[in-house]
Amino acid sequence: MSRDRIATVIANPLAAVRSDAELLDFAAHCAQSVREDSSDEALAESSRKLIVAVTALLRDWFPASDYTPLGTTTLLSMALMRGKYDSKANFSCRKTPLDLMFNQIESGEKYVKDVSGGWSWRKSSLG
Repeated sequence: MSRDRIATVIANPLAAVRSDAELLDFAAHCAQSVREDSSDEALAESSRKLIVAVTALLRDWFPASDYTPLGTTTLLSMALMRGKYDSKANFSCRKTPLDLMFNQIESGEKYVKDVSGGWSWRKSSLG
């Protein structure tokens, strides 16, 4: 590895995570840290899946300049929404900004304000 490449990886560890295999290894390493800190296998596995989803989203759908630890933190903060996890009754019907972003990619539609001031799904350039 060249000196410049080493400096880039030190400044941005995601620079070394390009392929799907590297992404899965990165997420497994992060999950192992959670496992060691909490001894909670379910938490470690959910962390691994969330890291895979967020890292792949950044890598595949965002500009290269966003593929950084700060970009990851930003997307993870979009997954947190006050009140989403307050009860099982509310969990499935409440959407975080990250839920809406994944929905846009999966459906090819975006959530937009219409002329009457309401919100609805419309075709997007994604998907």
